[in-house]
Amino acid sequence: MLNREFLQILVCPLCKGPLEYRKEQRQLLCRVDRLLFSITEDGIPVLLAEDATPFTEATDSSHHKPKTSTAASSSEEKSDDKDVSDNTKK
Repeated sequence: MLNREFLQILVCPLCKGPLEYRKEQRQLLCRVDRLLFSITEDGIPVLLAEDATPFTEATDSSHHKPKTSTAASSSEEKSDDKDVSDNTKK
């Protein structure tokens, strides 16, 4: 566990913005740059941009959001593509 005072002085090495401590995942998150920085077993944050992991909603295990179906939007896109191709043939 990281000391609260220590967490207050840590910033993202890229944007110098605040980092969100994710205790369960042992990570620090920069929401601006959407990067996850790991914390070693010894409690040392690895604040190297080249070692950071890109953060996406898919990699976010701390918030369980319902999955949305993309099948409907895919079929709509296909029908739109068909309409466009039909218009170009005329």
